[in-house]
Amino acid sequence: MPALGQPQSQNFVQWLVRTAVFVVFFAGQSIALNFSQFLSLLLWPFPHPYYPSYIKHTKRCFGILLVAINQFFAPSNFVITLDKSAEGVLKQSWNGAKVELDMPERLILIANHQIYADWLYVWCFTYLANAHDGIKIILKDSLKWLPIFGWVRI
Repeated sequence: MPALGQPQSQNFVQWLVRTAVFVVFFAGQSIALNFSQFLSLLLWPFPHPYYPSYIKHTKRCFGILLVAINQFFAPSNFVITLDKSAEGVLKQSWNGAKVELDMPERLILIANHQIYADWLYVWCFTYLANAHDGIKIILKDSLKWLPIFGWVRI
C-alpha cells in the first residue's frame, strides 16, 4: 500500500474505465450546458432581465462542473496564501466544511496563464468567492483562436 499522499498506480483497464467515465461525464454535462444556452435564444425577445439571468445560471453550472471534475477525477489541495492586508477575506462556512472567500462585489482578477490548469484555478477561486456566475473571460487578440471552455464576452 502506498504511503498517504502518494499516487496509486493504475493498470490499463482501470485507466481506460476512469478515462471513459471522465469523457462521458464532461462531454455529457458540456453538451447539456451548450444545448441549454442555445435554448436561451428563445428568451431573447422577452424583457431584458430573463436572458442575462439565464446565461448567468449556465455560467454558474459550468463553474460547478469544473470544480466537480477536479473533486471527482483529480482531487487536490487548493492552497490560498494571503498577507495581512487581506485579513478577513478567507472564512469557513458555519459547519467548517467549506472555505469561502469574502471578496468585494466588483473585482478584476488577472491571470497570467502559463499552463491550462490556471483556468481551473480561476474557476475554483470564483467558486469559493461565490462569483462563478459573474465571471467574464477576455482574451487578447492573438489568443482568440484557442478553444476554451468558457464565455468570452467584452
